[in-house]
Amino acid sequence: MAQTYKPGDTVPMDGTVECTQYHGTRDNVKKGTKFAPCDHWHDHHGKDCTWQYV
Repeated sequence: MAQTYKPGDTVPMDGTVECTQYHGTRDNVKKGTKFAPCDHWHDHHGKDCTWQYV
């Protein structure tokens, strides 16, 4: 199973991540920043959504 990250976790490396529950929701992340909430596009994702690298 792939490593997942919660919103607010520190990004370990540059790359593209997707929401584990809504695979169409992607974000480009930069090392050292924080993962955004999955619902910051106002898609009303649940609180349990996490990110994984694609």
